[in-house]
Amino acid sequence: MNAEMAREATETIQILVLGAIDRHVRPLFEMNGVEVDVLGVELDRVLARLRGKTVGTTRASILTLKWFMVKIMTDACGRKVGLIEMNILDEERPAASS
Repeated sequence: MNAEMAREATETIQILVLGAIDRHVRPLFEMNGVEVDVLGVELDRVLARLRGKTVGTTRASILTLKWFMVKIMTDACGRKVGLIEMNILDEERPAASS
């Protein structure tokens, strides 16, 4: 796949994934007190930051919401799309020393 085709494929996936998130994921997350900020969409993964009282826990509600998000994104573009939670990565990163 050349660079132009890869760029077009990424743009198409971005449109499909962001549309699916806005239509199906955000309303359900908001009903459960969770906000989702999409930071980036790539061919096979979405970078997002989740906020809410259940984020970072192993409660069934947040795990189910994340499973639903991955399923909706995958269904929208017809290929497996992973969710990379940036808030988890932020917590693992050591604090900058002053």
